[in-house]
Amino acid sequence: MSNAPDRFALFILAEGEKRVEVQEETNIENAVTVVLNKEDHTMGNMLRHAVLAVPGVLFCGYKVPHPLEPRTVLKIQTDGRLTPVQALRTGCERIIAQINQVRTSFQTEVQV
Repeated sequence: MSNAPDRFALFILAEGEKRVEVQEETNIENAVTVVLNKEDHTMGNMLRHAVLAVPGVLFCGYKVPHPLEPRTVLKIQTDGRLTPVQALRTGCERIIAQINQVRTSFQTEVQV
């Protein structure tokens, strides 16, 4: 296809491009918009589930603006006990712990 994007442009950051951009919401209290560049539904859905499990999170949702645009937009709102960025960090730490647990379980099963 002549209009298909370059395959590597879907996951390799361009020069000066950031993986994560955080933008404060001006019209909603304790809320941010997080743009995940070069990510898709996989990361968006994982983060949404992990952040929603954090106590104090009122809302967490994501969208992929366009299928040909490798970008995920995540919105987080908290009740004020913690900042949305702290909730995101906690969610990321939970995902990392779960992945490590799966890796350990897998390695244990394979060695048997």
